[in-house]
Order: sequence, then structure tokens, then C-alpha cells
Amino acid sequence: MTIGISEAYGFVGYAPGGYFLADANPAVDGPDADTDPANDWVVNPDAVGLSINDVTAGFVMLEAEGLVDSAQYGTMMAGKIDVGSAGFMGLDALEISARGVSAYVNLPGSYLGAGDAVVDF
Repeated sequence: MTIGISEAYGFVGYAPGGYFLADANPAVDGPDADTDPANDWVVNPDAVGLSINDVTAGFVMLEAEGLVDSAQYGTMMAGKIDVGSAGFMGLDALEISARGVSAYVNLPGSYLGAGDAVVDF
């Protein structure tokens, strides 16, 4: 099984009006609204929470098949996430942000050693 996302964004917090991003000029929306340069998205200035931008992530879960003792390997998992930027917003007393953050995990299953990688990132 594999799961992946690319160039995503997210927000966890409170956004008055129920939105974090809003279309600044809905009158110019047409059939190509997502690619039209006139379609400007703006951040809700009253939003309070954690914002992450330019997120790319992937996850894979593997089962050994076709090997003599495939049951001894168990389930192997690996995942990686890259975040272009992240930070808290809307709190004047708190200013925390990060750029270019990456993290990964390799869980080798029951047979492989702790230092063995499932996926070479």
C-alpha cells in the first residue's frame, strides 16, 4: 500500500467565518480558476493556529511475498515528509516558524535489524 501527497497545505486552529484561505476575487473565477493568476487566495487575517505549506509526503507498507520464510519478515513500513514552511499565526505573544523541515521513518519489520532501511530516501 502506498499513499502520497504533493504541494499540499494545512491548517489546524480556529478561523472565524469557517475558512483559513479565501478567494479574494471570486468574480474572476472561470473554468481555469485554480491556474488563473487573477484568482488570488488570501489568508484569513483573524485565523489563529498552526499553518503548514508546501507539504510533500509519502508512506509505504510492505509485506514480504514469495520468499521461503516470508512470514518471519512481518510488515515493513517507511514514510517521509517534507514541509516547505510551518508556523503559528494569529498569536501576537508567540512567534514560531520553520522552513525546509524533513522527517522520515523506516520500520524494518521483525526479521531485519534495527539499522536496516526498508526504503532508501
